[in-house]
Amino acid sequence: MKCWSSSTPKLVVDLTPPHVAPREPVPRTRVAASPPRIVAGVLDSVGAVGGGMEVDGLSVPAELTLDDANAQVVEWDPEQSLCAGTHKVRVSVVDAAGHPAQARWSFRVAGHLTRACARSRCANGRRAVRVLRRQISFDAGARARALRRARRARHRADRVRYRRVAARWQRERTEDKRSLREQRAALRVPCRIAHR
Repeated sequence: MKCWSSSTPKLVVDLTPPHVAPREPVPRTRVAASPPRIVAGVLDSVGAVGGGMEVDGLSVPAELTLDDANAQVVEWDPEQSLCAGTHKVRVSVVDAAGHPAQARWSFRVAGHLTRACARSRCANGRRAVRVLRRQISFDAGARARALRRARRARHRADRVRYRRVAARWQRERTEDKRSLREQRAALRVPCRIAHR
């Protein structure tokens, strides 16, 4: 008697799309520095076969791998630090049955936009260019306004000084006229006619 042991293939019907859940960084949180990686977990009955990630609208080289718990994740390790500001992440996956799924979330990196941020390719880098341009134009405008204020203050001070000089000159002129009249009155001798 022979026993045949053959594994019969199972037919799995997958009608539900995979579930994508953000892991790192936590959505709507503020991190002190650029995160070392961005991770999203994937849960599906038959398993995902493809995945991608976009950060600030730009596609990044994310990988669909397994974590320590043997669960599927979409992970990206940024080569350069992310700029300060809010970053938006979108993760898209497709399972073996062809069902797509995606997850969106955002997080914020603490700090201020710098010139180094302006050289990056992320959305905040483009925003840094606009911010720096506005700052430069604002600084130029503020400098021009400060010069105008200083010029007006100098003109006001000159007018006050001129008025004081004119008032002092008017007082001196009035005093000179008064002293001249007094001198003339002192030198005037009354004429007396002697009648014989």
